Amino acid sequence: MTDSLVERLRAERDSAIAGRDRVRRMFRRHTARSIQAVASLARVEAALDAKDKRIAELEAALGWRPIETLANTRGLVIAGSYNAKGRWCCEVAHVDFVREHLAKIASGSFADSPHLAWAYTHWQPLPAPPSLPAGEANG
Repeated sequence: MTDSLVERLRAERDSAIAGRDRVRRMFRRHTARSIQAVASLARVEAALDAKDKRIAELEAALGWRPIETLANTRGLVIAGSYNAKGRWCCEVAHVDFVREHLAKIASGSFADSPHLAWAYTHWQPLPAPPSLPAGEANG
C-alpha cells in the first residue's frame, strides 16, 4: 500500500509539474505578446503626439498672431485689429510701416489725430501666391 501511495503521489506531483510548466510557457508567451503590445502602443502614442504637435504648429502658422510676435518678420503682412465699433479691420502693409506706426502711437504722435491712432493688434503672413500657368504672365 505504501508503494502505491508513493506512486500515486509521484504521479500527482509529475502532473502538477507538467501543469506548472504549461502555465509558465503560457505566461511567457503572453508576457512577450504583452510587452510587444505595450511597445507598439508606446510607438503609436509617440507618433500621435508628434502629429498633434505638427498640427498645432501648422495651425499657428496659418492663423492670426499677436502683433508682439512680428519682431523677426520681413516684407508684407496682413495686419489688423478690431475698430471702435467692434468690426475687424485689416490691411496689407510692410512690416517696417507697421513697426513705425506702432512706435508713433506709443510716442503720442497721434495725440491730435486720434483717427490715425489705429493700433494693430494681430498679424499674419501673406499666403503664397497661386502658381502661374505656363505662358500666362502679364506684361
